[in-house]
Amino acid sequence: MKKEENNFVIKRFILPKTNNFLIQDLVYPQVTPDDFKMVNSINNVFVEEKSALLGIFKNDKSTYVTFIYDKKDEKITSYFNQYWEIIENKEKNIEFFVTNCSLILCDNLLISSDYFNKFNEEEKTFYSALNKFRFENPSMGQEYLKMKFFAGFIKGNNFFK
Repeated sequence: MKKEENNFVIKRFILPKTNNFLIQDLVYPQVTPDDFKMVNSINNVFVEEKSALLGIFKNDKSTYVTFIYDKKDEKITSYFNQYWEIIENKEKNIEFFVTNCSLILCDNLLISSDYFNKFNEEEKTFYSALNKFRFENPSMGQEYLKMKFFAGFIKGNNFFK
């Protein structure tokens, strides 16, 4: 993209190498973390969908995470700006944020079988339940509770360890 034609924010992170998961998918944020404003609504057809692109790739040394989103879209920009501030203030670790976006907001998460097989039965059930909820089209309130339950806003899950 030429700079003068670039209407997108491209945010890149280099994280420790992981063989645990890869993603190339659209992300549909639901609620901003600080002011709890709706970005997307699964059940409201009158709310225009707002999406970003999440890519997670690796080489021999590192994992590369890229978020791309429309900088003119106030809702999606607000969502990410609020999370960048939380991450910069060390209230949340970037690895947890990336893992939670992958788990909660993406459909095309690929977890390696080696990594999945290291989970105990309770963890396997946990991630299977997440996938079940994902396809049941919960209401906004259920979506919020699901996010709190599965990811949390502070602690969450970390696929980088």
